[in-house]
Amino acid sequence: MKIKDLKPGLSDVELEARVISVSQPKVIESKEDGTQKKKKEVLIGDDTGTVRLVIWNIDVSLKQGDVIRIRGAWTVVYKDKIEVQAGKWTKIEKIDSNTVPPIDQIPDEMPVVEEYKIPLKKKQS
Repeated sequence: MKIKDLKPGLSDVELEARVISVSQPKVIESKEDGTQKKKKEVLIGDDTGTVRLVIWNIDVSLKQGDVIRIRGAWTVVYKDKIEVQAGKWTKIEKIDSNTVPPIDQIPDEMPVVEEYKIPLKKKQS
């Protein structure tokens, strides 16, 4: 799958992308049950655009320029942007691939959420 094809609510997402940037891991307390969760945010891209990858409770060492294959992820909408989420069932592996362009050739475009919003019906008088 290409980044431009991501839509809200997808499951079992598989894609190959280049790591553009990696945030420092954070520890977040769950609002549901108070447990501690590790969160790492990674900006990734392919020849169609960029997307934020949010990694939950997975220890994976990533650095700028790595090419990765993601399997078993899912998509959500957060602050009007599509994100790829990775959890305990997601596989993230570094790969050697010439199919993903270098960082300076990745378009700075994120998947558009607007087209997936349901228009509100106007009240009839």
